[in-house]
Amino acid sequence: MKAKIVPMKFYIDKDVKEAYNEIKANPKYKKADLVFLDSKLVFGCEHIAGIMKILSERKKRNIVSHIKNIEIEFLLRVCCTDQINEALKVNFGDKSNKDFVIIIISDDDHIFEEIERDFAMYGNLDYENVSQTEIKDLIAADTYKRDYIIEKFFREKIKDKNSTVLNSNDEFLKFLVERAAISLA
Repeated sequence: MKAKIVPMKFYIDKDVKEAYNEIKANPKYKKADLVFLDSKLVFGCEHIAGIMKILSERKKRNIVSHIKNIEIEFLLRVCCTDQINEALKVNFGDKSNKDFVIIIISDDDHIFEEIERDFAMYGNLDYENVSQTEIKDLIAADTYKRDYIIEKFFREKIKDKNSTVLNSNDEFLKFLVERAAISLA
């Protein structure tokens, strides 16, 4: 299983779900899975890599998941839940949000470039109107994202407000990957 991470700022007039559906409907992409993640839910490349390792290990050990769609399973693990509706609402709930991280998963190397080329009509993949800093920020692990994720998923469960997990990006990343591993166990 190979993956490519594509940060993307969709054009204002483009519907993110519509773009996803159009790409997925193309028969030449049947060998690919596309995971669309609100960029605020992505806590760095290591977060994505950690979830990819969980999925890869599950596949390697022939552990059968009750969720047959890898795209949904990935989203559930990012959102640390087993509730599909909840994960979809958190991820796609803000229609004005155009900042997403797309993860293309496939064993076919040619698919990556083709899908990325097709997505160019939906947003700034050429990056001519978007700075490299803005693109990196879509994936970067930072305090804003840590606070956003805590508020969305963990605020009610946190007892110790001074925990190192809440105040250290490295510890928080470990925590997120651990939660992703057990969210669908």
